Amino acid sequence: VTTSPDFPGTGSSYFKPYNGASNAVFVSKLCAGGADLGYSALFGGANNTVAGIAVDNTGRAVVVGGNDTGLAVSSGPQVYPGSWASTKPGGVNAFAVKLNAAGTDAVFSTYLGGISSQASAVSVDSAGSTSITGAGDNTWLVTP
Repeated sequence: VTTSPDFPGTGSSYFKPYNGASNAVFVSKLCAGGADLGYSALFGGANNTVAGIAVDNTGRAVVVGGNDTGLAVSSGPQVYPGSWASTKPGGVNAFAVKLNAAGTDAVFSTYLGGISSQASAVSVDSAGSTSITGAGDNTWLVTP
């Protein structure tokens, strides 16, 4: 997470520009040699935590953590239409955001869990399915 007003985002990054929120989430991809920045994306409101990142076999990064004030920094939806949980339950909520390989847009973004939840780890299998673990209060959203 960052509080830097001059964070080095790339021109077409997802949810730019940084709006001064404390602890915005950033995802930066360095090119293979480490000398060039492939992309740097910012999102999230205030009081975010980042717990993990996983990259699928097509180069799309999935970031998970906790979010207090909403996923969008400057524009765009809090979560994408059709996401598993499209409304923020309140309090600190676990989140998952999957960026496209260029870091310019989200493949999906969603909240997980109820009030006072936090994602702690993420993995992506060879089919591109995402598995997330975490903890939360007794209002955790579960499937039937």
